[in-house]
Amino acid sequence: MRYILNFIYLVALGFYLPLIAFQRILKGKKRPGLWTKFSGNVAPREDGEKCLWFHAVSLGEVNAIKLLVEQFARSNPRFNIVISTTTQTGFDAAQKSFPNCELIYFPFDFTWAVRNAIKRIRPALVVLAELEIWPNFLRECKIQNVKTCIVNGRLSEKSFLKYKRLNWLLRQTLKRLDQVCVQNGPYAKRFVELGVHADQVSVSGNLKFDTLLFDQRHEKITAFRNLINVTETDIVFCAGSTQAPEEEIAIASYLKLSKRHPSLRMLICPRHPERFSDVATLLAKHSIPFTRRSDLAGVKNEASTIERVVLLDAMGELKYWWGVADIAFVGGSFGNRGGQNMLEPAALGAAVCFGPNTRNFANEVESMLSADAAHQLAESDELAKFIDMCCRDPESRKRLGQNAAQLLSSHRNDGSTATQKTLCLIEALLPAPNAKSVRQKKAA
Repeated sequence: MRYILNFIYLVALGFYLPLIAFQRILKGKKRPGLWTKFSGNVAPREDGEKCLWFHAVSLGEVNAIKLLVEQFARSNPRFNIVISTTTQTGFDAAQKSFPNCELIYFPFDFTWAVRNAIKRIRPALVVLAELEIWPNFLRECKIQNVKTCIVNGRLSEKSFLKYKRLNWLLRQTLKRLDQVCVQNGPYAKRFVELGVHADQVSVSGNLKFDTLLFDQRHEKITAFRNLINVTETDIVFCAGSTQAPEEEIAIASYLKLSKRHPSLRMLICPRHPERFSDVATLLAKHSIPFTRRSDLAGVKNEASTIERVVLLDAMGELKYWWGVADIAFVGGSFGNRGGQNMLEPAALGAAVCFGPNTRNFANEVESMLSADAAHQLAESDELAKFIDMCCRDPESRKRLGQNAAQLLSSHRNDGSTATQKTLCLIEALLPAPNAKSVRQKKAA
């Protein structure tokens, strides 16, 4: 089967390479680590210390495991920690979040690539964030006697049905997992139905709840408010983690309402940094004066120099900019992405809305809607109506935000956080302090 998979991956890569070349030549988009991903030739670890390998695909997963990695490092100081990501966005975020860890790009699921990477890193355990199920990688981990664990696991109904159709391929792969830590009971049931032994599935909660910021007076939020000169009369609308055509939807809504509500301001933050220039072009096309966040770094600004619209073209800051917002639209929900993290603006008390496609956060959305803690838009033209309501009825706007903050804070008061539960399950998989690795036994 591994040879069939290698062939399929090679064919897929062959189709993908022209797109990479096109983006590199015409758009200047670089893809660092491509050869490392293909070959698996990551920098080898030279010391004999035990190692834990955490894998987080991109920015959202890096943020989700931040506390978990920090607490593991404090509890297990003799372990080396390696962090891998798939995207450049994730890699850049990991550099900021884990300055004392070794960072690598996760290998493609070719047999030779995963074998090389595992042999060079020599981990005692690989921790995979959310839903990273790669057949060749998990098979090679089993061959090299490396345990594997999924944390913050989630399995939407759509993904579950897709995996069920591929159960002939994935069932054996899923059985190779040593532990699956999932966010809730329905996810646990789906993993078991797909073949993971019930004893190896645990409900540990959602790590993202533990990383939420609730304090609107946080120093960075205050600094950002001052940076763009937000006044007490301003009503700040933030469209964050957007993808095409959501920026167009947000801009159209702002243009429709800005004259009716002159106190309205807009922050706009595309999900991917390579689209910052595209959104700047879009704003210029609509003749909207705007200020780029990147032009404000380290500058004390006069009120007259800051436009009513700010393009947030800096990575890793959105979680604080949500705290500046009175109204929040969370992107990825009008396209096919399945929604982005709406918990961050909700925890900070913004009046949150999002589109109809939120499968990645199905349970969170259900809870928020039931508690009148968010508003779901069925059509794109409803965004302007929601913003208009929030401007005209500040009490309703504030009540929506208060409901959201209260709902999410309740998840942190059960006496044991998701991070603590997950850490205990991870540590139970670690080798005993005096246990020797396979390589050490062979050398002896």
